[in-house]
Amino acid sequence: MTAPTTPKRFFTRVGIEVPAVTADQMRAVDRIAMEETGPNLFQMMENAGRNLALLAITVLGHRWNNASVVVLQAAEGMAAAGFVQLAILPITV
Repeated sequence: MTAPTTPKRFFTRVGIEVPAVTADQMRAVDRIAMEETGPNLFQMMENAGRNLALLAITVLGHRWNNASVVVLQAAEGMAAAGFVQLAILPITV
């Protein structure tokens, strides 16, 4: 197990702080979600990827179907959500 770290602070363009958690805290959230509410890891990755794709479409607006999309993925964790996002977006990879 890695040493606890303090999460970075993130702010929206208008200065509203966005909550952040450490990797260990997120793993605990994932574990509790699976144990208490029932989605398995694959369902959670699919939900994350779908929401990433919808966010990309929303941010790009009417240009989304002609835009180039780059998905940067970590070596672990949410990497699978990036693959799901690419599968959901109607684009050529």
